[in-house]
Amino acid sequence: MKVCLESGITPVMLGAIPLNIDTGATINWTGPGGRTATGPTWTLTNVDPTFTGTYTASYTVSNPQGDQTSTKTKATVTVIPTPPAPVLSGRTKYCVDEQFENVVATGQNILWYTTATGGTGTTLPPYVNTTLSGAYTFYASQTINNCESKQRAPITITVAPKPQEPVVTTPIGYCENATPATLTAVGDNLLWYYDPVGGLSSVNAPTPNTSVKDSFIYYVSQTVDGCESDRARIDVVISFRPNGLILVSREPSICEGDTLTFNYYGSGEANTAYNWLIPQTNAELVSGTPATPGPLTVRFTEAGIYRIGLNTGNVGCYSELYSQPVTIKGIPDGSIVVKDDICNMATELVSLSTYTPTIDTFIWNFGGGTATHFATDQGPYGVYWSEPGEHIISLIVTDELCRDTVYDTVMIHALPDAKILGYTQGDVICTSDSIKFQANTIEPASQYVWSPTRFFDNYDKLPVAFGRVDFDSKVKLQVTDEYGCTNADSVAVKTKLCCDISMPSAFTPNGDGKNDVFRMISAGDLRISSFRIVNRWGQTVFETADPRIGWDGNMNGKPQDMGSYAYSIRYKCASKDTEQHGEVTLIR
Repeated sequence: MKVCLESGITPVMLGAIPLNIDTGATINWTGPGGRTATGPTWTLTNVDPTFTGTYTASYTVSNPQGDQTSTKTKATVTVIPTPPAPVLSGRTKYCVDEQFENVVATGQNILWYTTATGGTGTTLPPYVNTTLSGAYTFYASQTINNCESKQRAPITITVAPKPQEPVVTTPIGYCENATPATLTAVGDNLLWYYDPVGGLSSVNAPTPNTSVKDSFIYYVSQTVDGCESDRARIDVVISFRPNGLILVSREPSICEGDTLTFNYYGSGEANTAYNWLIPQTNAELVSGTPATPGPLTVRFTEAGIYRIGLNTGNVGCYSELYSQPVTIKGIPDGSIVVKDDICNMATELVSLSTYTPTIDTFIWNFGGGTATHFATDQGPYGVYWSEPGEHIISLIVTDELCRDTVYDTVMIHALPDAKILGYTQGDVICTSDSIKFQANTIEPASQYVWSPTRFFDNYDKLPVAFGRVDFDSKVKLQVTDEYGCTNADSVAVKTKLCCDISMPSAFTPNGDGKNDVFRMISAGDLRISSFRIVNRWGQTVFETADPRIGWDGNMNGKPQDMGSYAYSIRYKCASKDTEQHGEVTLIR
């Protein structure tokens, strides 16, 4: 008997001796390694190679004539080790559409499976269709001496899809002698070629040669999971760049208002583009077109040093900027500095910020203003104006008989209206009473400041403000308009103590809108700490600290009975704590 060793736990049953013996017989077993057993069968467990050998069985029958022992029956058991899994080799990674190559298994009597355990094996080696991408896993076992390996050797074959072409920028244009950049592409494991198919590859990206007009074609692929993509094409074009210079009709140093004529001279061709750059200020094109090689005639209207520029170009390739300096000798100039907005009768400085240093004379006209002081002929001058409105300042400057007049304009603003409304001079108000003070003229852009600020809490910066006047005092309003002009006015407010509170003796909360609420009446501004009403049993039916709120005859939403109710008021008048008591009759 042959037994395969599988993890050393395979049970083996040895058959019994023929059963035609007396049922009272005793069967005895012996085996290798001193192993013994009794019974018609012997099951061997945890079998390992030491179980290999001969097993014998005999039986003994007891009778009156004495015990009789049979001859021995023998059985041979051989434990065969389980073979290891076979060794698998071969190509495991493919790109889509590549020829599949069979997997090689080193071992005996190979069986192939699609699962690690179980299933039915086949002697046919696996085959993978490479037209579809994916990953496929197979398992193999070997059988020796009719014993199959316990473990199965796995092998995973992957078919990777062909990657997309790398992302490139094309075409790429350079001008002659421009500094080129190394070509780039977006992808993995890039390979660069000079041919669309075949040819030698390089992992180093090429750099185009821009020394002469030419065109080049490059190709690049990317490799992902060992699979190379198709090649992307990059076109590089090197374009011709023209050169040249500017010709001037005469010495480029002229007087203000005169003209110069300019022409192009160089290697430009029939399709060459021209771009003349004429100063945007103080120069005007008299004749010619800036898109031609010339001639162009330009008049310069202001003194200074200017430059005429020229670019020549071919298909976006421009020459260096050719520049021709021009010196314009002009008439004297100056720039008046003065505030745009000035308050009436306010003295402000009038001066020159810049002027031609060689000016001989300065003649000022302040447009109705009066100069109070000055330092030199060119200024600064202290000037004020007494009439609101627009005034024009002019200055005549002369330099070697070249004369010019410069101007500036100032706006003289009347002072803002600071008259106070809301209180009539001589009226007497209650101490700490609140008065609505208001500026006579309200402008959104003006600033208003009331004082003393203690009377106005946080409202002293409003054109209309309520002031709580605690004692005889002057209330002042200062107004500053959007131009910074300031004016002020004030009123003298007189005060007296007004601490009496008048309370109705009865009220009728019947909803007719007349005498429905019982509330306090006072001429002064009282600071109430408590206004409390109780019924005849001493129960509080109403309480508040707001003098504006009265009792509507209800408690918790329920109308109260007619009759008399007592009230008490605690308040502060002119910084004095005061308490007042009384009764009121509720009538329905």
